[in-house]
Amino acid sequence: HELFTKVLPSYNIEISFVDGTDPRKYSSAIKENTKLLYIESPANPTMSIIDIKEIATIGKENSITTMIDSTFASPYNQNPINLGIDVIIHSCTKYMSGHSDIIAGSLTSANSEYYNQAFQTLKLFGGTLSPFDSFLLARGIKTLDVRMERHNKNGLEIAKFLESHDKIAKVYYPGLESHPQYEIAKKQMSGYGGMIAFEVKGGVSEGQKVIENLNTIVLAVSLGGVESLVEQASTMTHTMVPREERMKGGITDGLIRFSVGIESASDLKNDLNQALQLI
Repeated sequence: HELFTKVLPSYNIEISFVDGTDPRKYSSAIKENTKLLYIESPANPTMSIIDIKEIATIGKENSITTMIDSTFASPYNQNPINLGIDVIIHSCTKYMSGHSDIIAGSLTSANSEYYNQAFQTLKLFGGTLSPFDSFLLARGIKTLDVRMERHNKNGLEIAKFLESHDKIAKVYYPGLESHPQYEIAKKQMSGYGGMIAFEVKGGVSEGQKVIENLNTIVLAVSLGGVESLVEQASTMTHTMVPREERMKGGITDGLIRFSVGIESASDLKNDLNQALQLI
């Protein structure tokens, strides 16, 4: 958010924000100087799903580059290049490395032109990964498929558990039929990952009470590691985003983001249940 609202404008780069769940709004927002259509799906932290193929088509029809942040899905669950996207970016800190011990990112494209442009920027501005972090990332990728299978299984099981719990007001997970973009997710994802968003009945204070009384699940930011992490977006990861903008984007004050790890699903459900019983 700060990159788009503060950093890029300082380079005289104009940014237009749209509701990504409606591809028509991307079309209507295109201007003569538009160079890039950027999306994130699943979106952080609301778990909204964007029709990737539709955005790719809009980009091609208007000769505009398309880019997606596909971190929440991981390459195991989603391949945007096969859906027509030009460039994929990942926070490799998350699922790609899988152990919450490095800071890294990647850019992937089937077009060497984008790679060459990125390499020139990297060469001039820095950001090169250290040898040891490169080793840790390469090692983590070796177990990506095994980890993601467990994240997918646990994610769906925990999402269903939360949706049926009487202390939960709402659950956002693309693998649930109740998700507003479930049909789109089913079409473009092979699995739904371990990221869940939910709201506790009673609002902010009750939600805080729940996440502060978990034992197995750790109260912390970041995501995509083998351990389960939980946080309240409005007071942690998204606290710098003005409330009006947060609410407009669906990030309510009480929204809780849950990165489901690879622990026993029973242990996670028991931990959630004991914390929920305190409210």
